[in-house]
Amino acid sequence: GPAVVGILSAAVDPAAPLLVNAALALVLVPVFALHPLSPGPAGGEAPGSPEDTASMLRVLRSVWVPVAGMSMVGTYFGATQTTVAATTVELGSPGSGGLIYAVIGVGSAATALTAVALPARLELHTRVSLAATVMGLFTGLAALTLLGTAPGALWALGALMLLSGAGVGITLVSLFAIVGDDAPPAGVAVAMTAASAANVLGVAFGASLGGRVAESVWVGAGYFVSAAACVVLATLLGAAGLRRRTAG
Repeated sequence: GPAVVGILSAAVDPAAPLLVNAALALVLVPVFALHPLSPGPAGGEAPGSPEDTASMLRVLRSVWVPVAGMSMVGTYFGATQTTVAATTVELGSPGSGGLIYAVIGVGSAATALTAVALPARLELHTRVSLAATVMGLFTGLAALTLLGTAPGALWALGALMLLSGAGVGITLVSLFAIVGDDAPPAGVAVAMTAASAANVLGVAFGASLGGRVAESVWVGAGYFVSAAACVVLATLLGAAGLRRRTAG
C-alpha cells in the first residue's frame, strides 16, 4: 500500500492515491459484502441483548493482553509513518517517504512467511517480546539518519526500516495466534475484530502523537514514540508469557 501511494504520488499527482482509494472502497467493499458466499444473519439472541453484551465482554476480557499489544503495533505503525514522512521532507526528498515506509512491509512479509518454521519451544509471547525488541531497536536508531544528508541518509533509513520490519511479521502472526488461542471457541470472530480495531486505533493515535512530537520537539523524536510503543509491547507480552509459564 505505502509503495503504491509513493509511486502514484511521484509519477502522477499527490491526489491520485486518494482517488484510487475511493475507487477501491466504492467497488470492492460492495463486491465483498454481496458475494454469494457471504454468510447470512446469525441465529440466536437478537443483537444487542444483555446475553450478547455479557458474552462479548467475557471474550474481550480473555484477549485483552494481545488486543492491547495490537494497539501498540498500530501506534508503532502510525508514529513511524508520520516520522518517516517528516524525515524525508527534512532531508529534501519528500516524495520518497511512502517508498521508504513501504520497506517495512517487505521485511514484515518475509518474516511472516517464515514464522511457521520457528521452533515450537519458542513460545508465542516470547516471540512477540523478541520481535518487538528488534522493532524498537532499529526504529530508535533511525533518528540518527537525520544527522546525515541525502541520499546516503535515505538509504540508511530504508535499511533500518527493513530491519525493523523483520520484527513486524513475526509480531503480527504471533499476536493473532495468541488471540485465537485465548478466545473462547464461540468468540474468535469478536476477538479477531477487536484485535484489528485496536490496530487501527493505534495507528491513529501513533500518527497523531508522533507528528506532534516531531513538530514540537525534534523530527527524530517521533522515532522514539515508535520505540516506546515497542517497549510497552515487549513488556506486556513478556509479562503475560511469564505468568502463563509460572501458572503452568
